[in-house]
Amino acid sequence: MRGAFQARTQNGLKEMERERLNVGLNYRVLPLLQLKGYYELQYRDRGAAGWKIGHRYQAGFIVSGTKRNIKLGWRELLQHTFIGGTNEAQLRSRLRIAYESGNWVVYPYFSVEAFQPVGDKAFFSLPRVRYRPGVRWPFSRKTALDVYYCRQYDVKRCLNILGLNLEIKL
Repeated sequence: MRGAFQARTQNGLKEMERERLNVGLNYRVLPLLQLKGYYELQYRDRGAAGWKIGHRYQAGFIVSGTKRNIKLGWRELLQHTFIGGTNEAQLRSRLRIAYESGNWVVYPYFSVEAFQPVGDKAFFSLPRVRYRPGVRWPFSRKTALDVYYCRQYDVKRCLNILGLNLEIKL
């Protein structure tokens, strides 16, 4: 079982951009294969349309393994979002590499994530790609902090995102 709450800000922490509550299941089928499924309730700022409630369903898998101190992961996630009278289905593909030495306080990582529309003639168009280098600082087995930079290339706009992610497992 898994649950998460996230609040995002924008414009230098001056404005709320979204809040979301996520509940779901992770199930390890094999040592290298994990299945995932989630439901997410969102409350998002849609600009001129105002704040809207949305729903998102996600299902997918992660294949991951470790060789020495290098951890590799490949994730495929089908995501379907309903918000403000519109719906969007996309496939999120991510490759991630991390260096997890037992002697270090923080662990560097890098990931590339591509978003592809599903059920549309533009399936292989890659309208959004994210490049994300960062460091993870585990405080304990159940608590960690990620500090990252994300460069997002999008057909509408390109974004530079500096992020902090505090993870607390219950």
